Amino acid sequence: MAAIFKTAEKAGPAGDLFGAINALFTGLAFAGLIGTMIFQQRELKLQRRELKLQREEVAQTRAEIAGQREQMELQNKQMRKQIFENTFFQMLRVFNEYIQDISGPFNTSGNIPRKGRDQLGFIASHVTYAGIDGEIVSLNYENTYKDYSDDLGGYFRVLYNIIKYVHTSDQKDKKLYTNIVRAQLSDSELILLKANLATPVGKKFVSYANEYELLKHCPEVWKN
Repeated sequence: MAAIFKTAEKAGPAGDLFGAINALFTGLAFAGLIGTMIFQQRELKLQRRELKLQREEVAQTRAEIAGQREQMELQNKQMRKQIFENTFFQMLRVFNEYIQDISGPFNTSGNIPRKGRDQLGFIASHVTYAGIDGEIVSLNYENTYKDYSDDLGGYFRVLYNIIKYVHTSDQKDKKLYTNIVRAQLSDSELILLKANLATPVGKKFVSYANEYELLKHCPEVWKN
């Protein structure tokens, strides 16, 4: 019996020691768990920060790409406008050169024939007109056109193609360019244009002439 008590007395401190060791390991395990949780939390924060930085970089890259695209579109637009204007003013130069090449015949006295817009004015002076049914129309333009078809045919074809070129372009302010053309037309040219539009010869030009008000400054007698 005494031996049992002695064994129990020895077992008591050993049990306490085992319990302390067990508590120590439990505490260490819990501390390790807390440490792991803290580490994972920090990892998550780092991952979130990296993801945020990546999103910001992606957004910045998209913004840069969008900016580059806008810049390219602007450059393309400016280039198209430059090409359009170069062609437009080249056509306008050809038009004026064509007018300068128009000339009347030499007369018997050897005088220098009329040239350019002077000759167009002379041709326009042969066009007679009258008011019919409340509208002023030419009485003899078709005959006049036949007499001077070599000059008038080419003149109206060049003028028509300039206006058509502007109309079919992708420029927004088309009237800016058609107004430049209109500003160069003399009263005689406007008279001839008005008469020409009233005939089958000028039929396809009518819609352009109306849309861009080519006859806006035509002499009053030739307005409806």
